[in-house]
Amino acid sequence: MITSNQEAYPHFWKWREAVVDEVMSGGTLSTRYGWQRKMKPKDSANSIANFLVKATGGEILRAAVIALEEAGHRVIAPIHDAVLVEMDEDGWREELACIRTLMTEAAFVVTDGLNVSTDTELVMPGENYVDSRGAELGVI
Repeated sequence: MITSNQEAYPHFWKWREAVVDEVMSGGTLSTRYGWQRKMKPKDSANSIANFLVKATGGEILRAAVIALEEAGHRVIAPIHDAVLVEMDEDGWREELACIRTLMTEAAFVVTDGLNVSTDTELVMPGENYVDSRGAELGVI
């Protein structure tokens, strides 16, 4: 499976190898907003290679939450790589469209122009949010 991915995306794998080499030779990785990563004892290539992707995802989420709060949306909690937002029953469709736009714009800014798609899961009053493991957050 990895071999077919390497064949399909050779530029990514070349970049990944350069990232790992940079850190293993004493260099530092930095995200757009300053998170840094240096070599750690017993570090693995996968851990190093995943840093920029995960840290950038964190920066996108942080920027999205700030934008949502500043626009007056009621962010209840971040959930891994998503946000739980409370909306009124009246006008929820319009608010949801605005939320998705703000999230997409946050990703566009953090990644310097990459279009990152968003999806939604709507939980109506009286329903429970259930995460991918099947765990309920509680009655909304």
